Amino acid sequence: MSSILLKEIIDIMFTNLLITGLAMLINGVILYLTKYSKPRGKLNIFKSMGIGVAQSFAIIPGISRMGITISTALISGLDFDEAYKFSLLLSILSITGGCVFKLKDFVFEEDSLSILLGVSITAIISILALRFLKKRLDRRSFYKFAYYSLAVGGIVLFLDILKPV
Repeated sequence: MSSILLKEIIDIMFTNLLITGLAMLINGVILYLTKYSKPRGKLNIFKSMGIGVAQSFAIIPGISRMGITISTALISGLDFDEAYKFSLLLSILSITGGCVFKLKDFVFEEDSLSILLGVSITAIISILALRFLKKRLDRRSFYKFAYYSLAVGGIVLFLDILKPV
């Protein structure tokens, strides 16, 4: 029964612009808070658990997985390089887990070559995006990604208001 309810909640989240817009605004606020973070120590079990819990909120459309993990790491006192590396490690685990989970569907697809090409292009673009992100972190201006999230969140909410009922 609870799994049916959870599936319905997830289906609603992925089809509701209001939820996505609000989540992007929340994401933007969290990203902006990193502007005030200061390095205060190394990664420990409590910080890593907190970052892992924060990552779970990325299932909500509009919450950036890497954004929420890096932000949580920075707010908890990690330095930029450590936050980036830990977030990257977490992404490898979650992406690999997702791929393994979906592998059975992929193997039996008729158009596996097209899917493989799409995945390859996505991987290349992701690597380029990660390099860009790393440069932004090196310049300690990670919080500026908040402006994008806030702007897009506002646009999504505006579009949700305009949609016919």
